[in-house]
Amino acid sequence: MIPQQLSYLEAIKTLKRTRSIDLENKNLRIFSSCQLSQLDIYLKALYINNGYSVNIELPEYGTFHQTLITSKSEDENTDNLIIIMPWDFIESLNWRTGIPVNTSNRGFYKKEINNFFNLCDNLGLKNKKFIYLDCEFPNIFSNDLEHKIIRNQLRESAYKLSSLVIDDSLFCLSNFLSNGFPFKNKEVSKVAFFISKHLNEFDFKKKIIFLDLDNTLWQGILGEDGPKGLNASSDINGYLFFIFQTFLKNLKSNGILLAIISKNDPDLISEAFNENNFILNIEDFVEIIGSYEPKSFHIKKLLKKINLTEDAAIFIDDNEIEIQEVSLSSNQITCEKFVSSLNELPSFLEKIKSYFNFSNRSSEDKNRTQLYKLQLNEEVLNKNDKKSLDNYLHSLNQIFVFKEVSEKNINRAIQLINKTNQFNLNGIRLTKEEIIQITNKDNKFFIGELVDKNGSHGEILVLIINKKGTIITLVMSCRVFQRNVEFAFLAALQMLGYKELKFSYLKTKRNHPFLKFAQTVGVENTENNFIINNDQLTKITKQINKTIEVKIT
Repeated sequence: MIPQQLSYLEAIKTLKRTRSIDLENKNLRIFSSCQLSQLDIYLKALYINNGYSVNIELPEYGTFHQTLITSKSEDENTDNLIIIMPWDFIESLNWRTGIPVNTSNRGFYKKEINNFFNLCDNLGLKNKKFIYLDCEFPNIFSNDLEHKIIRNQLRESAYKLSSLVIDDSLFCLSNFLSNGFPFKNKEVSKVAFFISKHLNEFDFKKKIIFLDLDNTLWQGILGEDGPKGLNASSDINGYLFFIFQTFLKNLKSNGILLAIISKNDPDLISEAFNENNFILNIEDFVEIIGSYEPKSFHIKKLLKKINLTEDAAIFIDDNEIEIQEVSLSSNQITCEKFVSSLNELPSFLEKIKSYFNFSNRSSEDKNRTQLYKLQLNEEVLNKNDKKSLDNYLHSLNQIFVFKEVSEKNINRAIQLINKTNQFNLNGIRLTKEEIIQITNKDNKFFIGELVDKNGSHGEILVLIINKKGTIITLVMSCRVFQRNVEFAFLAALQMLGYKELKFSYLKTKRNHPFLKFAQTVGVENTENNFIINNDQLTKITKQINKTIEVKIT
């Protein structure tokens, strides 16, 4: 679930409400030269809303540098957060020590910045994230230009650490001087929200936006004003909707799915798009739903069809009643009421954008709408009739292409490892550097692509396996569930000479589908450790040839 900003009372209620609930445990270590205990309640509540009970560890105040130098952690279940201030880079910039009498030249300060940067960059901590508070510090230089240059150098170093940079508006000098807490009291909830969002970046699941039409995507009511009475143009009356459509078009180009859910007749909706030169067109939507049934029903139905969970969805409508209907039907679908004025629009767009992670987006992401449309255009399967399903899959002329990862597709492979949750062997996230270390002469790194008569579904499976047949990493995109790809890779491995496969399943919050697969194909020799022998591989290969062709390239 995406963390949402909480008031103090909401945070307290969340903690009380979940005292008796058994949640997966996590640890959070916060390293800072500041005093940050005020964040404790909010962070614990936000972790609960994300499905975890968290133990927060704050090093002793005043021991920041020493703690960073000595700290090491390889614990996968511990989040390490380093919150940096300007004076952590350059000690003489600290407000608490006053303005220094003697100042050094800019070259000396540049060396200080580099020393602290190298300390942070080489920390022996797994799962580390940085936050930099880009606040004002004492101007110790003889001119403003020198001051601005140093501030830019500090900011640049923070960005090189992949820091989330928080601007000066949240800083409170009086709090910092009186008790060591660097933020405004009224902004504590917002700071905790930023921290939670930054720490759980890979767990963000928002992938699709369901949109109302009337007075949301365009000005006007289709059933009353007709297709020619709508406005989303770049004039004073239509600007609100024009800008919103350009914003959505941008999201779509970055791989975010858009769907329409409107209480209008489907043919009238089509006519509205055909009659108007909107920024968005029919092809920009993975599906357009015109129905007078409850919107929550159709939202859940589409999510099920495209194998997305409810927490992947945002619903936007201008009608409070519709917002309430969907909200009450699910506590996982994020519901946002569309704004009624241009002045409210910038903050609304910023809020919607905050639900998504746009880092390391691949070319496949940009084609995501088309890929899901391929999935939706396929005929409905009878899940209870195995013969009918096999016949249907055979008719698709499926080809599973299995190959070693190269520089050309390594970013897509890393993306799959770090974004896939349901069909995931162990939930372990890996950086490019960690993968390079793992994939040596003893370990092979494979990627699989699915092609059928409708075109390519892209690279949808990633596997790391050692020469003894032990699978280290295995993930598969949820959009190819029920296509037998999960069996095709086993056939591919047998074709490559593997006689026996082994893997250890590690439970996460969402990867139960993988356990079901493991129990289907493997023998559980010890708890959560599975073996697939050569006879079983041969049986799977013979069966898979009926529905999908396997190619090694």
